[in-house]
Amino acid sequence: MGKRIEMEATEKEYLIQVCLAGRIRMREAARCSGAGHSTMHTWISRYRAEGISALCENGNAQRRTYSEETRQKAVEEYLDLANIRRHIQVKDLRNIRGSIQGRIVSQSFHHG
Repeated sequence: MGKRIEMEATEKEYLIQVCLAGRIRMREAARCSGAGHSTMHTWISRYRAEGISALCENGNAQRRTYSEETRQKAVEEYLDLANIRRHIQVKDLRNIRGSIQGRIVSQSFHHG
């Protein structure tokens, strides 16, 4: 693991905004900060999701806290996605089952 980068959140935000505006590339912004490109990518992702407050915290995701509203929204989105996946799987199983049954019936007519 590399050396931890100590930067003010406002410095990180400036680099992120310059990068997002297309004035410099992400790797160049990372070099300017002394961070790796994966760290810069993480900062950008967190900034987009949570704003400057995400840049004020240390990188330890286990210590980050979320509002009740954010947690509730995450749970609802997860459950919606799980429900969609389940629906697709059931629909696919029905299609597969119907296809197999159709082939069996077709084969019995041709060989019977």
